[in-house]
Amino acid sequence: MVPETNGKRKLLFTLDEETYAAITKVQKECNYDMPAGVVRDALTLYFGIREQAKEGFHEITLKNPKTGEERVLVDSHLEILLKTYFPKG
Repeated sequence: MVPETNGKRKLLFTLDEETYAAITKVQKECNYDMPAGVVRDALTLYFGIREQAKEGFHEITLKNPKTGEERVLVDSHLEILLKTYFPKG
């Protein structure tokens, strides 16, 4: 059991180089102080998408506010997640 410090817990895990590089890239590009911020926000996004999927929403649409152009985000991992845990119908 990892001790709690000021309402926070420390977690130690091993990542492959590709995942570590991706987290580090997002950390730098988005000015996070720590990699934990990247992971925390990614989890927030994941759970938000998951809650919407539970309500039957199965597409993510991105809109460019300057041009009005819209694109549907298709990600194989998201698609697998949605089909496995939240089948349409």
